[in-house]
Formats: sequence, structure tokens, C-alpha cells
Amino acid sequence: MAILSSGPIENSAINGMRSTQQITVIIENRDLVNSATVLIQGYALNGTRTLYVLELLVALPNQVDNKKLLC
Repeated sequence: MAILSSGPIENSAINGMRSTQQITVIIENRDLVNSATVLIQGYALNGTRTLYVLELLVALPNQVDNKKLLC
């Protein structure tokens, strides 16, 4: 099982608004036979770690998928 992380992504507010409203996660399963299960977790780091995105996806064999997530 692989665990991949982008690490923290800074999205500071400018005039009370966040400059980035969504991010795109690209999921690519290059296996020709096996499906892959992908768990996407998004946290707000504002003094505490607050979960705000939790999505479980299945990537079929040889499938590429783009998932847009709201920040």
C-alpha cells in the first residue's frame, strides 16, 4: 500500500477571501488487472488539524480520473 501526501498547501486569505476555491486530484491506475482504492483526506491546519474532505474512490484497471475538491 502506497501513501502519498502533498504536504501542507498554503491558501492564505486575502481581504477575507481564500485565493484558491478548489483543487484537482489526478488519480491514475496503471495496473492492467487490479482495481485500486484511493482515500482522499483534506485537513484545515488552523492551530488544530480539522478534517473537511473525506472521499473514498475506486480506480478501475488502467483508469485515469480527475477529482475536483472544494477547499
